[in-house]
Amino acid sequence: MRILIHFDPEPSKGAFLGTRLRKNIKGALELQNIVWVDSIYAKADICHLLSPLDEALAKEAKEEGIPIVTNAFYTEEDPSASFLSRNVLGDYVLTQKGKKLLEMSDCVLIPNLQAKEFLQKTFPKKRLEVVTPGVNPIRFEILDDVVKKSFLYYERFGENEKYFLSVGAYQEKKTLAKLKRLAEAVPECRFFFIGGDFGSRASPLNSLNKKNPKNLHFLPLLADDLYRSALKESAGMLFFDSLFGKEMLVLESFACKIPVFLLNAAEEKKPIKGITLLPTMEKSANILPSFSQKDLEETIMTGYQVAEENDLMRLGSSLKTIYESLLLNKEGSTK
Repeated sequence: MRILIHFDPEPSKGAFLGTRLRKNIKGALELQNIVWVDSIYAKADICHLLSPLDEALAKEAKEEGIPIVTNAFYTEEDPSASFLSRNVLGDYVLTQKGKKLLEMSDCVLIPNLQAKEFLQKTFPKKRLEVVTPGVNPIRFEILDDVVKKSFLYYERFGENEKYFLSVGAYQEKKTLAKLKRLAEAVPECRFFFIGGDFGSRASPLNSLNKKNPKNLHFLPLLADDLYRSALKESAGMLFFDSLFGKEMLVLESFACKIPVFLLNAAEEKKPIKGITLLPTMEKSANILPSFSQKDLEETIMTGYQVAEENDLMRLGSSLKTIYESLLLNKEGSTK
């Protein structure tokens, strides 16, 4: 069995989560002794895609009779691998390119049941499989000294300064506004927003960094080592309102053994393993400056256990089962 794993963003685009998801899938297949290839012409049995930009490759696979597997909603913070946009009401909707690719796919992988319910409204007969994005905990938990301190050198601030990360897209205006209010309420901490997807505009980073509080810094998508350094040395990862489409970021944060906060979460929201819920801005402003990792040790270790349970071996096992069933169906349909 030979699997084409394809994710090749435009050179001008920042490759971020999609690149790491591709690395996870390749590593997971190697653990299952499954051969992966980079070209559809390398006698691929399955075409596995990660980006809506790959419509042309999907059409080619269809013409060759090669089953198509597509990951959706794993990498929504990566402009090269996002399937969603917001409508005028602020609700998530499929992009046109995303919808076309999913229509051509024989099986769509999604990260959770919420994503499955969302897609079933548009594709009630489509095969949808809930599969972990996978994570290699060792890559995030253990960093050599050079990599570990690289973000501190990159941003030129002291080791003992408390800072928080948030990752997203610069088109998410509501998230940026909430982060600004939080930074204003907690001037003793630093906040970094890492993101891409500027839309059709030029980069807004210079403008944002000039007109926002001095303790709030806006950054472009970071290289892998720099990102892991920023994550590992941070006081925590911040998410606002929802974790939809953010499973990879959550698992990577869990693997780093850092706190993960969901801000503006409804008070009645059910507990999420490894996540600390902060329902109001006031509660966030009170807790974030003063807590220590020891205060949240039990929650942090629960998150780390979730990361271990969603390792590359589990991802590989799920993919192997799905690939084999698709090939079996193909074989049966040709008889």
